[in-house]
Order: sequence, then C-alpha cells, then structure tokens
Amino acid sequence: MAKIFDCNQVPAADVNATQLSTVKECEPTSKSVWQKEQPNEISAFNADYTPVSRNPISTNRAARKGTISDVEVAPAFQTDVTIGTAEYWIPPFLYSDWNGIQSVTGKITEVGKITLDSPLTLPFDTVIEVSGSKVIKNNAVYTVTKVGNDDPNTLNVDGLELDADNPVTVSVVGAKTNVSLDKGKLTIPDNTYELPVGSQLFIKDKGFIRVREVLSETEYLVDNHDIEEPMTSTLVEIYFSSFVSNVAQDSPLYKKTQLTMEAKFNTTPVTYRYARAVEPNQLTINAPLTDKMNMDMTFIAQEMQTVSDPLPEASHVDYKSDEALNTVTNISRVRIADLDEKGLSTYMKDVTLTINNNAQGEKVLGKMGSAFTSLGDLEVTMNTETVMTDANVLKAIENNTSVDFTLACKNGDGALIFNIPTATISNGALSMSRGEKVKVGTDLTGYLDDHYGFVIGVSLFKYLP
Repeated sequence: MAKIFDCNQVPAADVNATQLSTVKECEPTSKSVWQKEQPNEISAFNADYTPVSRNPISTNRAARKGTISDVEVAPAFQTDVTIGTAEYWIPPFLYSDWNGIQSVTGKITEVGKITLDSPLTLPFDTVIEVSGSKVIKNNAVYTVTKVGNDDPNTLNVDGLELDADNPVTVSVVGAKTNVSLDKGKLTIPDNTYELPVGSQLFIKDKGFIRVREVLSETEYLVDNHDIEEPMTSTLVEIYFSSFVSNVAQDSPLYKKTQLTMEAKFNTTPVTYRYARAVEPNQLTINAPLTDKMNMDMTFIAQEMQTVSDPLPEASHVDYKSDEALNTVTNISRVRIADLDEKGLSTYMKDVTLTINNNAQGEKVLGKMGSAFTSLGDLEVTMNTETVMTDANVLKAIENNTSVDFTLACKNGDGALIFNIPTATISNGALSMSRGEKVKVGTDLTGYLDDHYGFVIGVSLFKYLP
C-alpha cells in the first residue's frame, strides 16, 4: 500500500504575519491602548545573551558548561515618515512633548454640533480639524465662524453628521483674521492661543515664518520669513503648528517616555515577545532621492520576555491611513542659510538627519541586563551632498560659519518642518564624476542655540492648504 503523503506543514511564524505594537507605558494595564506599528523592516528584536563558560586547566582539554552573565536588548525598526508616525515618535526621541495649541475632545451630540469635554474659545473665525469620528466624512477640515460659537463648551460646525457615542478630537489648525507684519513684528489681534518660541507659522499664499520672541498674546517678533513687508491689517489665512524641541532635563517640558514593545507571532499557540522598559536612543530621518522618506529608530531596553499570554490591553489601534511623505513633490523647502537668512545652498542630494541621545544601559550586581538607562549628550547631525553653484558652502566650512538648516515637507495630511537654528559645516570633499555637476560633501553638526535654547525644533501642521 502506497504511503499517504502528509501535506500539512509544521506551523512556523511568518514575517509578514508578525505584528509589532507599542504602548507608551512601562507597565501596561487593562486600560492601555497599544499602537500598531507599520514597519518596513524590524532590524532587531532580540536579546543578545552573553554566556560565560568554564575553562579549567585539565587533561580533558575541554570547556565546561558555564552560565549566562549578561543580556543586551536594543530593539530597532524602520517605518515611513507620515504625519501620524512623526506625531507619535518624534517627541520621545527629543525627551519632550508637543506644545502650543492643544487639541480637545468631545462628541457630535447633534447634527452640526460638537459638545466639548473642555472649553474652547474662538477669538476669530477658526479653522479646525475633526478626527476620530466613525462617520468617515466627519473627519475633515472646517471653518468655524466666531459668530454663533460663543459657548466655549460647544461648537456649531456645518456639515457634521450625528456620531453621539464616539469621541472625536478637535484640533485648532488655523484662523481667518487680520494680521500686521512690519520690521519683523507680527501682530495677530484678539489671539489667545499659545505660539511657542521656535514654532513655525504659515500665511497662505505668502510663506512660512518662525516665532523668535513672544512680546504678548497678540504680538511676536519673527524671523526666517520670505514675506514681503509691510502688511498692515491684512485679512489672511494663518495656520498654526504644534512644536517640540529638545529641552534641558530640569525644564518643565522635559518628558521621559518608557515604552513596552510587543511582537506577536502567528505560531500555534500564538507567541508574544515583549521588550520591557524601552527608552528611545537614536532617530534617523532619511530623505533619499526620488523616493519616500523613512525613519530608522533604535532603542535601549532593560529586558526581553517571551510568553504565550499577552500583556493587558484595552485595544490595539492603527495609525490613521495617511500618506508617506516623498522627496519629490512633498519637499517644500530644504535649505542651509546664513544666520542673516542669506541662502548658502538649496540644491541637495540625499539628506540624512540624525538625533542621537547616546543612551546606554547601566548594570548592577544581582540583576540580569541593565538596571538603568543613562542619557549621554545629545548629538544632532545632517549629512548630504550639495550641488556646487558657488563657493559659499566651501567658504562656510573654511570660516567655521554658523548656519541655519531647515527641511520642510508637506502633503495632503499636513506638514513637518525640521529646524536646526545653529550649526557648522564640515567635510567639503568634492565629488567630480564625468558628466555630472560638481558636488560638495556636507556634514552639518547642530549646537545649542543661545536664543532659542534648543538644538533642533520640529513644527507639525495637521493641515495646510
């Protein structure tokens, strides 16, 4: 009798079926909401154990079984740069949090009306973004007129459909109001919103400006702008950003985030692997030619656990389905400028922007792995090749000139602006390949800016026209 072939494969974990999730908590509970990640690759999710064998001098000439003396856990993965992934991941690597105009939550209790959980005063006709509604068409940008919205606990928004049982988030993204700009002084009458120093603003049909100094709730000194002055009580659409930067460890804005990471494998039964007490170490933003932007992230963790029962959770949620930023149509500005705003170079090849916290685990007797994670000095660097159109970049290298670097990218979901206000350039190696333009190797190192008080700041617009 012929042998019957067994067509059933031994169950094994598939890479494509592996789900990586994170939660910004060291000890998850039944109320924890895990974020499903969208990695392009998971380059490290392992525990590197160090065995120590016995090697006694013996006629046997053989080692004896020893013991495990140490473990290193350093998860790492890459994901695309979207507005959602940037909003989630950039603050932990800067050991700070978004500040500026804060979002509020509420429910669409009636057609065209949101009942807010906390008050929101509209000083002028305001542009808001509604997100999180189960009625998909509700998740959009609306202009809310000041007239008819005098109750700070409700918003009358034309076009909203009823969604009374589901919480929504309301974000103030801009305003339609009169502004004045003269000799670097910006006035926004009636403004009550916080606009942090270093944050970027955008005036439709005119350009970006950076808040240099807050004089009052309605008056600001601004710089790094391309807007023709003066503007006298001009009706404009002005858009606001959330802002985050590195801060001193004794700053009230300093925030240390300890995460838990989960890898779920489709074995039978399901296998779960957890990296515990995870702290961000290095974030690298990659902007390659004619491609999408991505970011590589590495972490330091205290231990790794492999179990068959998952940690507590309330739910696992997806990022909203926003688009990856690309390096062709989504780059609105990439510039190295003198501190007097005179451009040195706007023609760049691949750009790599790195934020390195130089974190490392610290070990103690009686504990496997690291007992603590210590931060080193922050290093912010940018590497690229600039097309040589004049001698300005080479002169800046030779003279150790302080420069200002900006990378701004925008798509239909919003915009990101990375800004290093004080940096110097090194390298200067010339690339001279036949049939190509001459290029200058450019390594930029950021330093603490005496005025702004940070090395790198990031502005995030949840909407731009």
